[in-house]
Amino acid sequence: MMVAGLQAVNYDDKLSARWTALVTDLNGRLAAQMSRDADAGEITPLSDDHEGLVTTLTDMIVMAFFKDRSLRPSEAESRRMLANVKTVWLGTWGAPNPPSHRVD
Repeated sequence: MMVAGLQAVNYDDKLSARWTALVTDLNGRLAAQMSRDADAGEITPLSDDHEGLVTTLTDMIVMAFFKDRSLRPSEAESRRMLANVKTVWLGTWGAPNPPSHRVD
């Protein structure tokens, strides 16, 4: 469903507008949370451009899951992707002591 939906945004203006509105709203909320957490001293994001960081992270996650669902890799490879996305996400946010993920 996700793969079909993402492919359809290029062909359906209504769907594209809905997707853009959804992602824009989500990014705005996440960036606001990042700013609140940074102002409270709970995190140290890699940049002061919270909106830009969140937008890039969201795009990365969508592409990673799109690729995962499209290519249907092994379960181990999907877990590896998820662990790496989580590590990049937490590292970018500047979360204290983000967990290190090792996938053998």
